[in-house]
Amino acid sequence: MCANPRCKHILTLELHHLDWVRDGGGSDVANLIALCSNCHDLHTRGHIPRSAIDAWKQMLLLISGSLDRESLDLLLFMYKFETRSRDPREEWLRWRQQKDEEHAALQASEDTTQRQFREHEEKWAGMEPPSSRDHPLRVTGDGLLRLVRLIRTGLVEEGEQEWESSDWLNFYFWEPRLTSTGRRLAEAFLNSDAKTFRELLTGSYEASVTMSKPQCRPTTR
Repeated sequence: MCANPRCKHILTLELHHLDWVRDGGGSDVANLIALCSNCHDLHTRGHIPRSAIDAWKQMLLLISGSLDRESLDLLLFMYKFETRSRDPREEWLRWRQQKDEEHAALQASEDTTQRQFREHEEKWAGMEPPSSRDHPLRVTGDGLLRLVRLIRTGLVEEGEQEWESSDWLNFYFWEPRLTSTGRRLAEAFLNSDAKTFRELLTGSYEASVTMSKPQCRPTTR
């Protein structure tokens, strides 16, 4: 994939030299990054700054040391899924704005009757505002295993085990959710914030290693 975290092109990838060849940059791995032809061209034309390219390179190096690419893709998918399914605020604001604009227009008109005010109130009383669309992600046991690295590093909570039954089958599932660290990490990656990304990823990884170590308990005689 293109190294740009907001680009998902997987075809026509090109190798870009961080230090350009004309400026003496070599072709060693440390000086290379994969970009799609569009992002490569945008950088060459000056629309994508060098600082962004450096941030993407740093984040990819951190990923290779702490997370695999599949885990990162799963993290970003869960972030977009949760943001899309649990944030009705924009829809609610549009609903409220439309209601207030209609009410203000009625008040501004000298010809508005009490009947029109009542009709306005009755109309909006029958139109419920957008509510929280909490559609949790559900996964089976094999799906949960794909999230195990994110769970181990404290970026995802596996949730409690639930089950549903039919006439011939018991279906067990979990409802994993991103932790606050997981959400902040996804935001940092999408915003090319290498500093925050490094702090969060290194911190969560070190915390998971510490938690996994056996605790020494004092012995008594």
